[in-house]
Amino acid sequence: MPHSPGGRNLWASLACLSAGVLSLAAAAAPAQAAGHCVVPRSRQRHVVKVTRALVVYYVHKPESAKAGETNLYLACSRATNRFVEIGSEEPDPEYGPEDGLSDLQVQGNWLVMTQTSGAVAAAECGKYSTGSASTCPSTEQSLIVIDAAGGRKGEVRDVGVLEGADEPPLSPVLISSDGALAWLQGPEAESTTSPGTLYGCVATPLRRGLACKPREVARGVIPTASLRLTGTTLSWTVSGQPGSSVL
Repeated sequence: MPHSPGGRNLWASLACLSAGVLSLAAAAAPAQAAGHCVVPRSRQRHVVKVTRALVVYYVHKPESAKAGETNLYLACSRATNRFVEIGSEEPDPEYGPEDGLSDLQVQGNWLVMTQTSGAVAAAECGKYSTGSASTCPSTEQSLIVIDAAGGRKGEVRDVGVLEGADEPPLSPVLISSDGALAWLQGPEAESTTSPGTLYGCVATPLRRGLACKPREVARGVIPTASLRLTGTTLSWTVSGQPGSSVL
């Protein structure tokens, strides 16, 4: 059956529209696939850790007329393509970073970093003070916990306070893929002869962030090598005797 000129124009328009949609879909698919936690190559961007679940990196922002140098730390979940800000630090060429982030631990989509605050002020005081080091401000530590897949962040404050900015009083912090945390605190937390206190908590989602309320789990001579965290179950040895607890 012959088509009218109007019909030919309609079919031609539909064909052009279909071709355009297909071309847009073909162009969008590679871009979406490539966009999952891809850190743009730049001298200011530095990848810290890459796993199957997430990417951790920081962006170095040079000093400007309004602000000093900063390193902004971020995490991205490969499952959801969410970018979560961990925190920022201000590098100091002589005393190290203020609000420094360190000791990154990752399990699945969860990560934890130790944030040390007041290190620059404590170090400056210790260098120039003529009095007792105890008159200098204390270094304080907090734990920054991130659920990268959920895009949530929480903070466990004041997990360590130490005068004079000496060695931190925390053992390496443990984290599980269920969002459980554990750490050993004491004057010499990594010692096999000095007593310490073992703490733990499980991060739970809030409307805007995470909550992780620590509780004391054990106290005594607890070697850090004996600590195990599986799911929400923490195990250890104290004075050679095994112990365990569900956090």
